[in-house]
Amino acid sequence: MTRTDQRVALVTGATRGIGEAIARKLALEGLRVVSEAGFSTPDRASSASV
Repeated sequence: MTRTDQRVALVTGATRGIGEAIARKLALEGLRVVSEAGFSTPDRASSASV
């Protein structure tokens, strides 16, 4: 079992910028990522691709 097995990360502001980069990095490392944005933006598709 690796360090990231069965781990979940909550990333706020993951629709763009640093939050999106962090969410992508964590997903690539094997974590399940839950993202949250405080408002609706046209950038919602970027968080869906993580």
